[in-house]
Amino acid sequence: DEGGKPVLVAGAMVDITGRKQAEEAMRQSEENARRQVAYVEAIYATAPVGLCFLDTEQRFLSINKHLAEINGKTVEEHLGRTVREVLPGLADLIEPRYRRVIETGAPVLNVEMSAAMDAQPGVDRHFILSYYPIKNNDGQVLGVNCVVVEITQRRKIEEELERLLQQEKSARAEA
Repeated sequence: DEGGKPVLVAGAMVDITGRKQAEEAMRQSEENARRQVAYVEAIYATAPVGLCFLDTEQRFLSINKHLAEINGKTVEEHLGRTVREVLPGLADLIEPRYRRVIETGAPVLNVEMSAAMDAQPGVDRHFILSYYPIKNNDGQVLGVNCVVVEITQRRKIEEELERLLQQEKSARAEA
């Protein structure tokens, strides 16, 4: 009024329910992502097999300690480097498998490989390797996860059994 007393109040309301719901959905999505990363980190840390993830340029983005030890290098010596930089003696054997997975989007499973590794030069070790494509929602390959299982001990047992079988065959033939 003329005396300066308010006689009307003007206001505006904006419904922010949608925004609050979107913020909560985002918070839950971020929490789920953090939980999934924690699961993957736990798996990498405790798995009794070698694990690594390489991008489409065949650079190590992650590797567990077990595989780094198999390769005779530290985790840090792998990260950001290519297969050829880290394992030059095996690159010609390994790179084509990664390329195949990246190009086709199909896994390459249960490939046996024998090699002397930097961790034990001059000693042939035996492995089974499986390569799995990691894809985005559009099906584009983002990189390759590799699982390495050492079977050196199993191979030695198989060779010893084969030797014993051959001895038995020889003994029977003689008898």
